[in-house]
Amino acid sequence: MKNTLSALLVMVLASCASVNFNSQKLINQEKTYNSLFVLLTHSDDTFYEWDEDNYQYLFFGKFNDLDHDSDRRMLSNSLKRYLNSVNLTFANQHFPIHKPVPYSEFMEKIGELDFDGMLIVHTREKWVDEEYTDSGRVTRPNSGYHLFLLDKEDLEIAWLARTNVAGTAMHNFQEIYNSFSRELAKEMHEKGLIRRPYTY
Repeated sequence: MKNTLSALLVMVLASCASVNFNSQKLINQEKTYNSLFVLLTHSDDTFYEWDEDNYQYLFFGKFNDLDHDSDRRMLSNSLKRYLNSVNLTFANQHFPIHKPVPYSEFMEKIGELDFDGMLIVHTREKWVDEEYTDSGRVTRPNSGYHLFLLDKEDLEIAWLARTNVAGTAMHNFQEIYNSFSRELAKEMHEKGLIRRPYTY
């Protein structure tokens, strides 16, 4: 019985990827965001503020490109699953895939949409650690993100975060996205930015 419980505990712990969050709220006022426009990017550049230059560097041709469409879909599904107390709409729902969208066109479109804030999820790193053991090749997926929450009224940064997710040999990238999204929901709720998710 004791061995069975120990084995179950090991399996439970191994099923959870390690997620490290470092976040800061940049505004003093209390505001709960009920609806978010989510913008995903994988750019090599660093985001600092919302303006045309940053859009060109980080988002033009990157939030809807063909090469990363599968990753965006998996990450979007995880975000919808765990940020379930918030109405999420994703940029790729409103713009055609693999078509460059000028800044003016992008701003005009989001001006027509109803949301409280823009959540930027910037994938900074995505890699696989590997090693060879007596049992063969072992791989562990990992990822790193920068996150920014912008208020729709002025598109100023209200909250930002940096996070790393370390997987185990039991994980694939969908599970990495799930762990990341689960901890993101907890973090945003604890900072008072969203209502408590229905499930973690």
